Amino acid sequence: MTRRLINAILHNSIHHKACSNCYSFQLIVGFFEASVITCCMKFWFREIGFYISYGALLLKTWRISVVFRVRSAQRVKISDGDLIKRLFCMVVIIAAYLSARTVVGMPRVIQGR
Repeated sequence: MTRRLINAILHNSIHHKACSNCYSFQLIVGFFEASVITCCMKFWFREIGFYISYGALLLKTWRISVVFRVRSAQRVKISDGDLIKRLFCMVVIIAAYLSARTVVGMPRVIQGR
């Protein structure tokens, strides 16, 4: 396989695994009785899965745009490791945001009638 195909497979598999984990964890947590912990877990899994999946797509598109934006004859090399580092930074930032949001506004559980 060519290197370009391996890159595409890597990023597509990251996107697929993040989406499937996001929604499967939503279903698994939904089976338990509603509590503050399960509400927080649902929110965290949904948001982290969303940012991993669409972050991988965004970075894949960004790499292609950087390659075609260069006007010189120099070859631009952005490795998969660089993209995964950037994705990790995005996830750390969103985890910090989610931590602050969870501390400031804990969800309330309202029991049905």
